[in-house]
Amino acid sequence: MAFGKFALLSIILFAALQTQAKTIRAHGCGQDFVRIGDSKWDVIAKCGEPLHTEVVSGNNQKKKELLVYNAKRYPAHAKLIFSFKAGQLEEIKLTN
Repeated sequence: MAFGKFALLSIILFAALQTQAKTIRAHGCGQDFVRIGDSKWDVIAKCGEPLHTEVVSGNNQKKKELLVYNAKRYPAHAKLIFSFKAGQLEEIKLTN
């Protein structure tokens, strides 16, 4: 019986996390698309200046940075977060 409760709790937690954030592989900025692997400079050139930038960790070789934008094209989400590692786009996430 304890295993059943654990499994149910795991499913509920997984579903809750899925509604919090969604990862996508590409995003349209105007007439251009931003894709995983693009440079930070390409993303800014295509999407404009971000609302917020943050250096999460690392030195210049392995620096992890975030660029935060309004998620105007995605009504169910408030923010669009581009994650970069060493200047290359690693992840695109939609959050509430």
